[in-house]
Amino acid sequence: MRRNMVRDSDPGPLLRSRFAGTNCATISHSSGRQRQQAREVTRLERQERQHRIVSLLQDQDEPLRGDDLARQLQVTRQVVVHEIALLRAAGIPIRSTPRGYVLERNAGDLHAQTVIAVRHTPAQTASELYTLVDHGLVVENVIVEHPLYGELRGALQIRSRLDVDDFLTQLAAGRAALLSTLTDGYHLHTVSYFRMDSLTKAIEALRRQSIDVRA
Repeated sequence: MRRNMVRDSDPGPLLRSRFAGTNCATISHSSGRQRQQAREVTRLERQERQHRIVSLLQDQDEPLRGDDLARQLQVTRQVVVHEIALLRAAGIPIRSTPRGYVLERNAGDLHAQTVIAVRHTPAQTASELYTLVDHGLVVENVIVEHPLYGELRGALQIRSRLDVDDFLTQLAAGRAALLSTLTDGYHLHTVSYFRMDSLTKAIEALRRQSIDVRA
């Protein structure tokens, strides 16, 4: 009889049942805190990475390729693309060009801009771009009006023959097709210039090459 009383008064099962829930709650709380700390570390790392991207672009006069940014940041190129997308969404004026990323700077009153409408064959692309830069114009972008997707725009920032050569090299490598191939050769360019007569002479030179152009 005494043995049964001792066995029945054993507090082990009761204590284990009471503390089981407490241990689970403690583990769950600890795990939640660790996840929160991990998210905070990730957020801080992302902020630091974005700050470095902006700093690197500010220090460059020429476009910086995504692969070069990834190497300096020790991340993949996909991470760089994602971070730059977030920076753009936050209002940072980063542009993607065929030669890499550039941070737009306020040009002040150094030049004027206008949009010219052009039509030519793919074979005349080199002549068009060489003619524009030879007359001191900067080809800022290319724009086409697609019947299905609407306006499609690509940043170029072509300033010199060297830039044209680089663009044509990438084109020949088959990295992408000309946007104008989607619209039978019709396209627009935003061009910058220092003098109005430079724009006029460039348009005249294009027309002499049987390139249809309107300003």
